[in-house]
Amino acid sequence: MNGKDRKEREINEKLGRAFEHATPSLNPSALFTEGEKKGEILMMKEGRKRKNNLITFAASVAAALILLVGIGTGIYGYESYAVASTVLLDVNPSVELKVNKAGKVLDANALNEDGQTVLGSMEEKLKGVHVEVAVNALVGSMVKNGFVSDTANSILVSVNSKSEKQGAELSQKLSSELNALFAGSNFEGAVLTQSVTSNSELKALADQYGISLGKARFIYQIITQNTRYTFEELVDLSINELNLRRGVQLDGVDISGSASDKDYVGTEVAKENALAHAGISADQISRFEIEMGYEKGVMVYEIEFNHDGYEYEYDVNAQTGEILKSEKDKDEDSENRESDSDVQGTLLTKEQAMAAALAHAGLSKQDVKKQGGKKDKDDGRTLYEIEFTAGGYKYEYEVDAVTGEIVKYSKEQYDDGDDGNSATDKSAGTAINKAQAKAIALAHAGLTGKDVEGFECKLDSENGVKVFELEFHYGAIEYEYDINAANGTIIKHEKEGMRDNDKADVLPSEDRIGREQVQNIALKHAGLSYANDMEIELYEENGRAVYEVSFRLGLVEFEYVIDAKSGEVLRVEKEIDD
Repeated sequence: MNGKDRKEREINEKLGRAFEHATPSLNPSALFTEGEKKGEILMMKEGRKRKNNLITFAASVAAALILLVGIGTGIYGYESYAVASTVLLDVNPSVELKVNKAGKVLDANALNEDGQTVLGSMEEKLKGVHVEVAVNALVGSMVKNGFVSDTANSILVSVNSKSEKQGAELSQKLSSELNALFAGSNFEGAVLTQSVTSNSELKALADQYGISLGKARFIYQIITQNTRYTFEELVDLSINELNLRRGVQLDGVDISGSASDKDYVGTEVAKENALAHAGISADQISRFEIEMGYEKGVMVYEIEFNHDGYEYEYDVNAQTGEILKSEKDKDEDSENRESDSDVQGTLLTKEQAMAAALAHAGLSKQDVKKQGGKKDKDDGRTLYEIEFTAGGYKYEYEVDAVTGEIVKYSKEQYDDGDDGNSATDKSAGTAINKAQAKAIALAHAGLTGKDVEGFECKLDSENGVKVFELEFHYGAIEYEYDINAANGTIIKHEKEGMRDNDKADVLPSEDRIGREQVQNIALKHAGLSYANDMEIELYEENGRAVYEVSFRLGLVEFEYVIDAKSGEVLRVEKEIDD
């Protein structure tokens, strides 16, 4: 046997063992004939006739692997051993592939426990394989291990490449490969692809929460669009749950297919349950909105509708259909409409008021990037207060709700990123906007937009660098942040407690828990058995005796505020030590 034949036999034996791991229901020896060993794939025609199910889906992965890798020799003849791109696969399992310029895998690593289940013994066997083939094999393993199914069908593919062009091409290629793979299965897949570049903020988040850089960027995009969420609230969700929650198209993320909601009761059931609770039929409501949300560790349907002068809000458990929250408030817009129409005639709609403002500004609806409007009263006159941004300017209008007359208007250049939909505010020379700066600061502080008060943000210049300066309060704590407007890096952050006093006798010792007990409460809450640099301080905050407990583990600093009488955890903060 010559050297070429021996190398070919070694390749086929190696791939056979990889297929056996990825698709245990198949017999690798049955898939190979002498002709196949020379690159002739004879089983593809027969494979097309098989009924689509999860097992044959995995079999198609093996077929793809044979087709793409079994041809030719020289699997070890890499163009280079240098890493040109890193591909990250996230579902809940996270797997990292390091790829050379020729598109072949140099290294495969599991980034979490589920990722190790998926990778199994393929870690060495995937080396030298084309990246699209390796991705197919890993997805096949995800299907067989139950991580990808018709109830959890979203896969996030993140590409970090030294060449922007090469990264974009690789992202497109992998997206096409996976879409074709799902097309041959019995359920629809949702494939999300993005290019990701490591920066200090994203890397710190990924390291802090033990997730991939790709998932860190994906969550960051979501909290940028919806600042009521914190990074910490979303970090434990799977990609499918995050895909359901994202709500809007995210910047720089290409999405094909829809996230499966088959694990949930569905929007119709949630709507029926909310209306039944309110005692209202569907034909009686004047407005209805529903979207997926996440509240206190539970996926929910967030529902709003109007009826008979009232506005209703519901949170419905997405898995059980249980009503978790219900609110009913007077609909002030409806009330104003009724009183004004009696005296003055029919009121304009908000859309008509917006059209009047746009016409005055010489703009069309397509020119506007962000808009909003509400009805208000001024000296007995009903007005629409209209705001929108376009072309680097912010417009504010007051429009008479009866006549459409422009009562008041202003136009000013916005240099603080007021346009939350824009990734870059060229007029200001920044790469992030005000909303993104706020999201970065809140995520770092471990807070949500609903938590804080007194929020202020302005764009300034320090030593020639444009910086967003942010201030806000949470309880008795004041936060200050300086964030680089060019890249989102936190330049400086400070927090200062506004304490009533620092007396150690704010609560008699017999009425408060001991220091050892409060230490154990904090460690248990953090999921730790020990920590370094433990400090405990007793003081009074807003008339309540509390312990402040601070400690660190590695580069992560923890700070707890705990009720000194009940042991209740009142506030938690975590941050990377700069």
